[in-house]
Amino acid sequence: MVDYSGRGPTVACICKPDIVAPGSGIISCCNEPGKYFSKSGTSMSTPLVSGAIALLLEKYPKMSNKDVKLRIRERAVDLGLPHNQQGWGKLDAGRLLADS
Repeated sequence: MVDYSGRGPTVACICKPDIVAPGSGIISCCNEPGKYFSKSGTSMSTPLVSGAIALLLEKYPKMSNKDVKLRIRERAVDLGLPHNQQGWGKLDAGRLLADS
């Protein structure tokens, strides 16, 4: 976990994070044609989570938002850290999409 990651509980007593995903040193596009940069932050981890959810919904289009959240929770990899650092654990897209 890095310093810019949110921790809980919040002032409203909301536990966070729900899940953790890679977000440091992600190779991403830049505004120079044909070049890429290494970037870090939640803006880099959010697309990974969103993409995994998109793949899940492609495979199981009848899933509700509650179904998706429960599946993410059940299939997260426990990192052995306190809940306010890892939430349910680390997102594992392979486990998320596995049939069993």
